[in-house]
Amino acid sequence: MAASLGAFALWQRGRITPAFLLLGFAVVTRQWAVAVVAVLAVLSDREDRLTLVLGSLAVGLVAIVPFLVANREATVVALTAKQVGRFPLTLPGIIAGTPTLRTGLGRVLPLALLAAYCTWLAVRVRSVEATAPVAVAALAVALLLRPLVDPAGFTYYLAPGVAFLVLVRPTSWRWPVLTVLLGIGLVVRREASWRWPAYDGMEGPLGGGFGRSFPPLQATGAAIAVVETLVVAAVVVTCLREVGSLTGGRTSSALEGPAGRPGSAQAGDGVLG
Repeated sequence: MAASLGAFALWQRGRITPAFLLLGFAVVTRQWAVAVVAVLAVLSDREDRLTLVLGSLAVGLVAIVPFLVANREATVVALTAKQVGRFPLTLPGIIAGTPTLRTGLGRVLPLALLAAYCTWLAVRVRSVEATAPVAVAALAVALLLRPLVDPAGFTYYLAPGVAFLVLVRPTSWRWPVLTVLLGIGLVVRREASWRWPAYDGMEGPLGGGFGRSFPPLQATGAAIAVVETLVVAAVVVTCLREVGSLTGGRTSSALEGPAGRPGSAQAGDGVLG
């Protein structure tokens, strides 16, 4: 998450080389950071896009090769994570009853949604300038797509998306307050899973694991999981509307530099200055 935020801060200042160094590290440590690479690549011009993607790939390979040499099998297992857990924190975690369905929801569907989203984003920014505020909202959407459909349902999956969410329109009190309330709600939701598990006899947010069969559903725990999924979906839709608004016309933001484009921000211009 820190590497992704740092890469965005560098990208908006036009510093592509240090940005891809951080992105490569981010992808190695958490593969869903590929969403950050994809979004920033879409929002970059042709030359920077090629440098960003190839540079991130090169850094990732350099970081992974020593582990492959030392223990190829263990490294491949760690990177692919073939087993997808089913934890009753979200709606997909409740309905994903088979390993095949869990793999589809946790691995295939997030990538398909990301590809579709980046295609839509590329169309939206084709005729307008890809400003830093657009990037913030776009990254928030991309990073929240996976936790919306992944049956693993780990609460920390939401952290990167929430980190960018708080930067959306920082001059408006609504977005920061929304993000703080969402963060508090996630902590409360995690603690509530100990008292109201989605399944009878399961205690804590990690109950469920990789098993094929589960005890009967508990109404309160299942309802909490459904509500969490609906809240995340509402946040994603809101951010999508923000991206649509920003790419449909000019909208001022404290994240823009004097010229309103990535690379033009000066110290003190915005929340990252």
